[in-house]
Amino acid sequence: MPRGDGEEEDSGDVTSAVDGVVVLDADLRYRSVDAGAAALLGAESPALVGERFGDVVCTTPDSLRRTLRTAIETGRPEAFACESRRDARRLDGWAVPEGDGLALYLVADDRERTTDRERTTDGECTTDPERTDALLQHAESLARTGGWEFDLTTETLFWTDGTRRIHGVDGDYRPTVEDALSFYHPEDRSEVERAVERAITDRESYDIESRLHTRGGQVRWIRTVGEPVVVDDRVTAVRGAIRDITEQKAVEKRLRQFERAAEHAGHAIYVTDVDGTITYVNESFEDLTGYRSQEVVGKTPRVLNSGEMPSEYFEQLWEAILDGRTFEEHIIDQDASGRRYHAHQTIAPIEDDDGEITGFVAVQTDVTDRIEREQQVAVLDRILRHNLRNDMTVVLGHADLLRERTSGDLAESAETIHAIGSRLVELAEKERSMVQLLADDPSVQSFDVGQQIAYAVERAREQHPDAEISASYPDGLSIDATRRIDDALFELLENAVVHTDHDDPVAEVSVESEADTVTITVADRGPGVDSFEEHLITAVELPDSLYHGEGIGLWLVNWIVTQSGGTVNFETREPSGTAVHVRLPRSEE
Repeated sequence: MPRGDGEEEDSGDVTSAVDGVVVLDADLRYRSVDAGAAALLGAESPALVGERFGDVVCTTPDSLRRTLRTAIETGRPEAFACESRRDARRLDGWAVPEGDGLALYLVADDRERTTDRERTTDGECTTDPERTDALLQHAESLARTGGWEFDLTTETLFWTDGTRRIHGVDGDYRPTVEDALSFYHPEDRSEVERAVERAITDRESYDIESRLHTRGGQVRWIRTVGEPVVVDDRVTAVRGAIRDITEQKAVEKRLRQFERAAEHAGHAIYVTDVDGTITYVNESFEDLTGYRSQEVVGKTPRVLNSGEMPSEYFEQLWEAILDGRTFEEHIIDQDASGRRYHAHQTIAPIEDDDGEITGFVAVQTDVTDRIEREQQVAVLDRILRHNLRNDMTVVLGHADLLRERTSGDLAESAETIHAIGSRLVELAEKERSMVQLLADDPSVQSFDVGQQIAYAVERAREQHPDAEISASYPDGLSIDATRRIDDALFELLENAVVHTDHDDPVAEVSVESEADTVTITVADRGPGVDSFEEHLITAVELPDSLYHGEGIGLWLVNWIVTQSGGTVNFETREPSGTAVHVRLPRSEE
């Protein structure tokens, strides 16, 4: 990002100046410990998480906690020093506010033990000014924090390097009070002036957020805290800290935009931190689950656990989202009343500007009604097909007996009964394929085109051994399609060998590829395509005659190919026959 004149890049990584870094929560308990800090403290990070910092580290924990509390309450970095409980070494450090807790930057003294000269009468260690200044500069740079003090006696204003950095000025810049106020946004300047005046006249501390313009013209959001310095019952100075919160404000703005969008999304949405603790739910989540926001914020999504999903499901979920990938699957959850519901769930990581995962957002779409309807239809379908198959077995058996034991018109009638009954059984099997197809996952995958053609040709040869079926295709060519694409190719082959006026049916499969598409052609020597078959491929709505059982195979072909992102076209061959061209996307894999 371009910088204005006089603005400096943040320089130096605090980790190069310290021996270890510890992050604490608002209760001063360990949130994370890096390897250097773990070595200083003589314990592995997992064993420390959840423990109180002072109890583990310092021989004077109460004094240290007072210092850390001050840093949290004022929002300003605080220096500290203490004697290590582990080996009596001196530990110097800076506590820098971070989120709702603190980041502690630790430096261990090379000397083995703290000298009596460095320890005060109550056991506290004094800070080394040089070490403190070095840590302050690095901590200010990392935390985008600075300090300042206005001496009322001399009417001079002092800025630390961190404060200069935030204002975008050089290290030798010496501001007056008027200069400092001029950096503030005109709409915020009077509030800052009043806050300083109250600190002087009424001895009131303040904590305000405002905008300032850097020397280079950038607008930054800052948090300023200030307090009066009282000596002999007289205010002699006002001092405080300033922190760049521009990124925090941008995040808050994006969060408000997200929340406004989420409230109108029509889907249940919840957001968690990186540990899986829920931080936000929208109104649709409340409607779906029966939980109010205040009942689940601060808890984990385990409140929705129905016990129906295997542990492997959640292992795969966490593996995906912690790797930065989106996880999308069906889930069975449980609402506040104990009712189980089906949802299509998508969980995606939330990343900051540096690509670090800061949380997760989950979207649930209630599909309970659809799932229950599908289950009901599947049960009804199985019952009807079972009864039809059993009854038709009886009908076909009697038709065979009549054909064998009669002649003339009665035998012809038996033959008609047998033919119609056979078509009904075939129709029932087609209907089963349709139900399975409609219930299948329509997602597109990459397939080897040769394997899919081979599967379809093998099935067709098994069911029609008298037909001559040939296929030619290149090796290593892949297509994007749904997993039922081989069913579509089989239907075309069966249509080619069944609907023919030749005693020796012939079907040929060939493949042509272009940069973005692959065309599979199934050709026959039959009587050609009638208008109804063409209508099946181009119709927006299902033809009425389809409900009577005609053309189901071609309708299945069209459905599968369309779901795969492809097209189907007919071509009349000379002197006879039809070529059906199935054009599908070529896979990049």
